[in-house]
Amino acid sequence: MGREPIQSFDGAPTGKHATTGVFNTTSDFHKNALDYARVATPKIILINGQRLAKVMIKYSVGVSTMSIAFAGAGCPGGAVIGATDREGGDVTDALYTPYDYAETIYRKLGFSDNQRLARPNGVAVPLSDGGRAIRELF
Repeated sequence: MGREPIQSFDGAPTGKHATTGVFNTTSDFHKNALDYARVATPKIILINGQRLAKVMIKYSVGVSTMSIAFAGAGCPGGAVIGATDREGGDVTDALYTPYDYAETIYRKLGFSDNQRLARPNGVAVPLSDGGRAIRELF
């Protein structure tokens, strides 16, 4: 998302006598939008899709348990990692996020944990945005 929608939003917090505005997107922000928000008055906090997903996972908003299968790359066969409650709705053991699954795949492929990815907006980000490899799969 570029600068224009952020610039259009800029007056909204002032109209409500707010000191800060929050702008969400399920995609990502272009560098010019990030630059604009950094100097905007009142302050504008930009929340991209990855950050929004992390917050939703952290506070269990609109998320539920899921199963993932790993095979090959030296993963132990037949292993079951973690558990849910009787209804399968809540994790009771070994909670992992999609970021953890991504981090595990990157480690299995040989990428280092400090490697970064340059996005089209010019912002360099970690490959899995803070995930941790699932140790039971190594």
